[in-house]
Amino acid sequence: MRITLSMLVLAAIPLLLLWYIDQQRLSLISPVVQTETQGYAERTAAIASGSVSTFVRQAVDSWAKDQANELSVWLRTHPLTDPSDKQALNDLRSMAVQPFWGEGITWIYDRSGRVIFHPNRSLEGRSLSELEGVCTGLNEVARVDLESPTNGEIRCEGKPNILAVAPVANTDYLMAAMLPRQYLDDAQDNVRNNTTQFREVIESRMAFVTNDIRRRGTAYISVAFALIALFAILLARTIVKPIRRLTDLMTSPHGGKLVVDPNLKTRDEIGELARAFEKMAGDLVRSRDELMRREETIARANTEIMRLNLDLEAKVQERTRRLEKALEELKSLDKSKDDFISLVSHEMRTPLTSISAYTEALISGGVARNWDQQKSFLTIIFDEAERLTRLINDVLDISRMEAKRMPFNFKEINLASLVEKAVLNNRKTAENKNISLKYKISYDRPELSQVYADYDRTMQVVTNLLSNALKYTPEGGRVRVSLGVERKVDRHGKARRMSKVTVADNGMGIPEADKERVFEKFGQIDSVDYHHEGSGLGLAIARLIVEEHGGILGFTSKLGEGSMFYFTLPLTKDDRLDGEG
Repeated sequence: MRITLSMLVLAAIPLLLLWYIDQQRLSLISPVVQTETQGYAERTAAIASGSVSTFVRQAVDSWAKDQANELSVWLRTHPLTDPSDKQALNDLRSMAVQPFWGEGITWIYDRSGRVIFHPNRSLEGRSLSELEGVCTGLNEVARVDLESPTNGEIRCEGKPNILAVAPVANTDYLMAAMLPRQYLDDAQDNVRNNTTQFREVIESRMAFVTNDIRRRGTAYISVAFALIALFAILLARTIVKPIRRLTDLMTSPHGGKLVVDPNLKTRDEIGELARAFEKMAGDLVRSRDELMRREETIARANTEIMRLNLDLEAKVQERTRRLEKALEELKSLDKSKDDFISLVSHEMRTPLTSISAYTEALISGGVARNWDQQKSFLTIIFDEAERLTRLINDVLDISRMEAKRMPFNFKEINLASLVEKAVLNNRKTAENKNISLKYKISYDRPELSQVYADYDRTMQVVTNLLSNALKYTPEGGRVRVSLGVERKVDRHGKARRMSKVTVADNGMGIPEADKERVFEKFGQIDSVDYHHEGSGLGLAIARLIVEEHGGILGFTSKLGEGSMFYFTLPLTKDDRLDGEG
């Protein structure tokens, strides 16, 4: 009995010591965690409050700049030419005065300090200095000499507001966006309330965990004392020897399978313990086998997951590449759209202005008795109308060509006579500029002049090349047109017979930096020496026409020496270079 009590005390002391250490750790950690949680919540609230303030101010500033940019673009496409046009003023108002975020408003004023449009129409037409009495600090933020976006705070009728101002490009207008400061204060209050709730939740969970640890510690101590008491009882009934035999059996090698000595399978507690050991050993073996199978399954699953991750990463990279490519294409299309609008508006406005001016002069009767001046005016009107017609036709042609809806009438035509007619049509232009224009055929077999092509579209290409050569060749220069035949081997190794038309001049040539833009839409050369009226679509249309014929349009040029443009056409239908233009 003394041995049993001694073992009971020796077993209880370490357990009680462990329980005491655990309780001491818990008492030390809990205040630290509570203090750190409160400090983290306060720092988070301060940071989030500052982030909300910065975000709201930047958002109001961005709204003003975005509205200013949209108004600038709208004014470029809808210029306000008549201040009495009510429809135009209403459209401009709808662009300028727009609410945002429920309580925010936008309005515009000009650089003279006069309010142009405002949600409160009674303020329109008043100067900013008059409004200073209503909105304190307005003149400090809404300055008339502002060249870049700015923001600040003003007080209107005693209430603070956030005001952002951005100039409208290419106009005398300035766009103002105003949001009540109460919107920012409410957002910051929400952040602080959420942070407080977060801290309360953390403290509640910490209290729950602490109580749970204490309850489990108490249960652990109770179970430990119960087991020690059971051990003492079993030891008191002199079971040490059977347990030792069972221990020897358990520690001896058995090849993964435990077979208990039949002498130990009695009906008392020792027998039950022996059977329990035997069952436990079997369960362990089965558990080990199941664990190994699960590890193999997990390994296969991990391998499959890695493969799927690699596939997913490759797909994401491919999708990203496609999206980036699509974005670049969209940017290019957007630039082409802007170029088209700019060019068409400029090229159409010039002839329309001339037509309007000379027509008004004729209608007013100022030259009623001067027939020569009338004829001169009518000639100018006719030329400008022709110029406008050519621009519209070029735009329609490039649209139909790109949409593959341009009709072609392919048949055998005489290219030599077509080129000769084009040269004759441009002879007068060459003589007016004292330019030497000559045409030469480099073969003596008439049948080689027959090509498989659309007559009208081919004439359009030749005329465009000749017109450009004469346009960019200075007075006293020379233009040479030649017609020849060449053989070209296609990508399948088959020889094709092609007629080649060449138009060469001794003009100034094309700079290297501009050569890549020659065949682009609206691709006029930026140099001042090359600036001429035109749509910038001629060579783009010519290239599409030649490629539709199965030929090639190209050029060589050297700055200061001149340029040579050429194109090829198939002699027969079988000589077409489909897909290789």
